[in-house]
This record gives sequence, C-alpha cells and structure tokens, in this order.
Amino acid sequence: MGASSLIARGKKRIFVVSEEDPHTIWFSKERVIGEGIAFAEGLKIGVDPKGGPISALAVMDDKVVAFKKRSLFVYSGAGPDETGGGTQFSEPDEISVDVGCDDPATVASSDDGLLFKGKKGRYRLTRALQVEYVGADVEAHNGLTDTSAVLLADVNQIRFTTAEGPTLMYDYEFEQWGTFTGQAAVDAILWGSEYVYLSSDGKVWKEAPDTYRDGNKRYSLVIETAWNKLAGLQGFQRVRRALLVGKANGDHILSVELGFNYESGYPEVFTFDSREIANRVYFGSSSYFGADSVFGGVEDSLYQWEMHPVLQKCQSLKLRIKDLPVNADDAGYEMAGLALLAGFKKGVAKLREDKRA
Repeated sequence: MGASSLIARGKKRIFVVSEEDPHTIWFSKERVIGEGIAFAEGLKIGVDPKGGPISALAVMDDKVVAFKKRSLFVYSGAGPDETGGGTQFSEPDEISVDVGCDDPATVASSDDGLLFKGKKGRYRLTRALQVEYVGADVEAHNGLTDTSAVLLADVNQIRFTTAEGPTLMYDYEFEQWGTFTGQAAVDAILWGSEYVYLSSDGKVWKEAPDTYRDGNKRYSLVIETAWNKLAGLQGFQRVRRALLVGKANGDHILSVELGFNYESGYPEVFTFDSREIANRVYFGSSSYFGADSVFGGVEDSLYQWEMHPVLQKCQSLKLRIKDLPVNADDAGYEMAGLALLAGFKKGVAKLREDKRA
C-alpha cells in the first residue's frame, strides 16, 4: 500500500490513499476492540483517474467522499466483511464536476455536512449530497493557506487555522463567519475537550474559556455589520436612530463607528462607558418603598445604547462595534441585537456635483 498522507476514519474503518497509487482508496477491516487495525490486499476501491489524483478524503454517515481538484465522488454501503464477502461498496456517484478540494486541511465535518475549500471558495456538502456555497462572507481570505480544520461541537463552530495568522470561524448554528486574529498556526486539534493549536514560532496554545487574553495581550471583540441598504443598492434612506442591546461582562468603553455610502472609512464615532450604566437607579419614578427597588426607584442596568447619526440621509449604513479595555482581565461585552429607526426616501441616491455629468 505504501506511505499515505490522506487518511479518514468512519464506518468502524480507516480509509487511506497511498502516495504510490493516488487513484485507489484502501480501507481496513472493521475495527475490533483489543485488536490492531488490519488491511488486506482485496480491500480497496478504484477511482477513475480522469480529473487527476485524489486530493482529499472524508467519511460522512455511510458514505466515503473522495475529492479531486475540481470534482468529488461518493461511495456508499457498509463495505465487505473481513473475508472480502458480504456487501460491497457502491459504484462511485460523481456529485460535482466543477467543484472539488485539493487541500485536506480544509475539510471538516459538522451536523450539516462536510465543509471544504475549493478553487472558488468554501463549500458545504450536505447530508443530502447537495453542494452549497457558504464562503461569500470570507472571500477576502481565500488566498490564505489553511493548516487545519477542527470541529468544536460544544460551541457549534468549525475553526480553520491559517499560516498567515487569521483563524476563520464558521458558526454552523447561525450560519455566520468570524475571524480570530494573531493565530499564525502550523496545526490544531481538539485535545480532550480543549482546543489547542501550534503556532508558527513553535509554541503550543490552549484555549481557556475564562481567560480574556492571548498570552499577555488583551484582545477585543469586534463586530462589523454588512451594509444596511433599506431602499436598495442605490436607494435613498434616512436613519434617525440606531439602538444596541446586549450584556456587559466586565468594565469597558464601547466604541460604535458608523460608515456611510459604501465608503471605506467611519466618519462618526460614539463611545459609551459600561460603568456609567451599572446599577443605575432613578428615584421617584415608580412606587415608593415598594417592590421595584430600594427607595422607590427603578433600576436601569440594561446594557442598551442609542445613537443619533449626524449624517442621516444616505444610501447605505454599516456599524463597527468594539470594546476598549478598562481592566486588562475583564471579559468585555456580548451583543444581542441592533435596531434602526429608518425610512425610505423617494428616488435614488443623491450624489455630489462632481459625480454627475
């Protein structure tokens, strides 16, 4: 069989592709407790050499998925018993003829199927064997070199480390992408229940959920929305107010930056101090000496902020939200929702004189 760098496990077996024969999938006998993994000469599947060698391998449910650079094949069935008899694997079904995967470090399994990176971006092979494009929000990172793909089922995430530094995070519960910066990694694994990665400088880093630093460096949670274009791509709108609601997990200054009209900058900035709202009480606005709070006031410690943009008439608006540290060990914030008080304006976007002819 020879040496192999493509290995997958599932169906109580190990599946490998030999470097000497990249068009054949070898599979072991079914695993038996107390015995080593065993292979036999007849336990293999041939793959049509058309389209090049097998470049990535995975197992999903009762199916073996073989990727090539621009196609993917699926084999199903239980497979033969240790004597070579019984049910054989099916003939391959070619699921895609223009989407494939040439990097096994980009393949990861989740409840929804297999995520992988192709020439055009990141895709998902669903359990119904449909290929879906899911990478629109991280297309700017397509040029990065993936080094690992790890499923963290407890938090519904798949994390893709890269050699260049950003870790791409896909939350498959909410179908949203995020990035972790400063994590140039050689590889990563789930060690027990803890996420661990090897950095490019040879250090091993273990995630600690109750720690809010990377080593001795504090980091911020940065949230950037998409462009809010309520009246269409080049419509005209008026945004009178923007409201945020969430939760403060520690002392911090919240910075909210507003961008307009598809420009790259953020000309308006609002800041809020979480310490000013904590345990605030208004006196005399409710029952006296009653149930609401001490001395008859109403407690208002809700983490909620309101902004009135200076530039209200625009064709699009986006927000970038981040916390600025007060104490190095505090957790920062969580954001639950954004609301805009806005309306449509007649016509299309109003452009400057120098943009008209």
